[in-house]
Order: sequence, then C-alpha cells, then structure tokens
Amino acid sequence: MRLLLILMLNIIFFDFSYSQTDFTPSTDGSVVIVADKLGDFQEGMCPVKKGEKWGFIDIGGKLVIDFTLDFNSFDFEYPFFSDGICMIPYSDNGHKAFKYIDKTGKTIFNVKNIVGATPFTGGFARIMVKGKKNRIYSIDKNGKEVKGTSIPFKAFAAQLKYFKYSDGMLKYLDPTANLYGYINNKGKILIKPEYEEAEAFSEGLAAVKAVLGTGERKWGYIDKNGKKVIDFIYTNKPGNFAEGKAQVTDKDDKTGFIDKNGDVVIETKYAWCSSFKNGMAYVEIPFKETLLIDTTGAQLQKFNIKGFHIRYDVGDSANYVYSTGGSYRWGLITYDGKITLPYQSFEYIGPFSDGLAQARAFVNKKRVHGFINKEGNFIIIKGENKF
Repeated sequence: MRLLLILMLNIIFFDFSYSQTDFTPSTDGSVVIVADKLGDFQEGMCPVKKGEKWGFIDIGGKLVIDFTLDFNSFDFEYPFFSDGICMIPYSDNGHKAFKYIDKTGKTIFNVKNIVGATPFTGGFARIMVKGKKNRIYSIDKNGKEVKGTSIPFKAFAAQLKYFKYSDGMLKYLDPTANLYGYINNKGKILIKPEYEEAEAFSEGLAAVKAVLGTGERKWGYIDKNGKKVIDFIYTNKPGNFAEGKAQVTDKDDKTGFIDKNGDVVIETKYAWCSSFKNGMAYVEIPFKETLLIDTTGAQLQKFNIKGFHIRYDVGDSANYVYSTGGSYRWGLITYDGKITLPYQSFEYIGPFSDGLAQARAFVNKKRVHGFINKEGNFIIIKGENKF
C-alpha cells in the first residue's frame, strides 16, 4: 500500500510540471446512510449520528449498531473503537458513568462511581477515582483492575488525559505535579513524571521539554530508560523520528533534519518538512516552491506552483488543496510525488482508514458527502432526513 500525504495549495497562478485531467467521482452502487453527522472509520467501524443518538456502520455502509447510543463527552467529538472496544460516557442519576461495548453494540461492562475513564489502548484503559483516596489505575478488557497500576494524586481539579500507546510506551500526566512521564500499557511507571511537555515514542526515542538549571525551558530526546540521548537545546518542539531522522526548527523558524546523534544532516532552511517515508520527504522553501528530497537533501522533484505546500502527514492518505477565488479543492498524492486523484472535483478529502476517506464533492451539480475509496469513487453517501 502506498503511503500518501496531505498537501495544501493556495493558488492565484499555477503552472503544473505534470498534467491534470478532469475527474468526476462516481456514485454508482454506493450505499446511502441517512444521518445528521458522520465520524471517521476506525477498526472497520464508523460512528453516525441521527438526532441525539449515535450508531455505527461497517465499511460496507451497513448499520451494525442502531441509533441507540447516548454519548455525553467533552473530551471526544464522537465515539470510536480502539482495541475492539468503544467507550460510551453516560449519566447515571446525575453521576458520571461509562460503559464499554463490543462491535455488536453489546455492553461488556460498566464503570460507575468514578470521575474519569479513557478508551482502551494497548489492551488497557485508565480509570480516575476521587474521594478518600484519589488515584488512577488500569483496567483490563473485563473491567477488572490491574494490580500494581494504582497512582495516587492530590490535585483536586485533576483531569484524566487520554494518550495512545506508541512504541511500547504510554505518555501520562501526573495530576499532582502536572508533569509528564511514561508508563507501560498496564500502567506501571517506567519514566517518572518530570517533563513539562512530552511527545510519543518513535524509533526508541521521545522528544521531551525540561526546565534546565538556568531556568530555560528546552526540548531534547530521551530513550526508553529515561536517559538523555540528545541534548536539551531546542527552543521549538522537534518532530518524531522516522527512518532515523527527525525535524528540528531553529530560532529563525527554519526547519531541517537531525539524526539520532543530534547531528544536523539536512540544513535548517525550510519553512516546513514532512517525515521521511521510503527515503523521501517533502520540504517547502519559504514563499517559493515545494520540493521532494532524498535523505541527503538532494532534490528529486519540484512542484512549480506558486503557493504550493504540504500541510501535514496523516499516514496512508494524501490530500492537497488549492484555492482560486476563495474555493478549495482537494486531491491525493503519494509519498513519492505521484498524483493519484486530481483535485478539480473535491471540496474535501479526509485521512484514509480501512481504505475509505470522508469526502465532499460536486457530482452532476449536486453536493455529495460520504466516503470514497482510493480511486475517488463514493462507496457510502450521507443521505438527508426529509424532516
């Protein structure tokens, strides 16, 4: 599967070095789901809302969990599945409660008399309890507390934060100290909370922000033992490592790449850089053009379009947007610079998951909203309620 990137073009004048052809998305054979709101696919399930109730469809557009779910959350826009389980916050006689359901909608277990809970990640979820003993602990997929995972805290206004398990480590916020550390997926502390900010681990390293003896606040990198491996010298937050390189931005807001020794291997001279994938990365020259480069910084391809720049990397999808007269259009491009969908027809394309992406387009002079495949054709369409 080719990895794709999202890119954005703000265009008044443009001159492609490659040809663009008209493309009209097809709606033939698509499934219509009548709903007021769509979420995004995760683990083959997409949340859909009708009125005040949520349900779920599968990748074929079939409603597999009916519109019966109340979802009362300030932390998440919509329910989603993680590790095969979906967390549903609800009110139990005015008190916070959470139920965890499977992909048929069946309740696996409920958690009550608590103040916070997280979705599952790495096989476990986190629970926060306040009372005589304020603590956070992990539960397994049966809702049972995992021994040895309880972490006490003192802060009355503390909140439970949800972070995803990554590279064998899970970032967590200590509510008492308001500092970040790392635990394993079962909740055992691996790196004590001592950082003002922290990023997820990637390729064995994590970027963290510490207060130095001078009082300065700087970013550096630590390994999974909490050992400093790259000095705390960065004012701006650096990126995650991919293929042995990470983006760093200097005080003049110019970006380049370092290796795992902290040595600059591609000069900090760009306005923006994507992560490396298969030895290639996109970089933006300020106010000029976007290039595709290799691991030495050598140019592989130039996009001769004024205002062309890649926005962000979302994994296996690549969207680019341009504007003329205030209207935006989106398309897809691969990590190695090949356009797979021209931009003319799409108002929006979201990240791909399970081979589908949420999209909006005009088809036969009618705005269509739903999910497309990587060929740009609608598989699922959001239908409107007549009333």
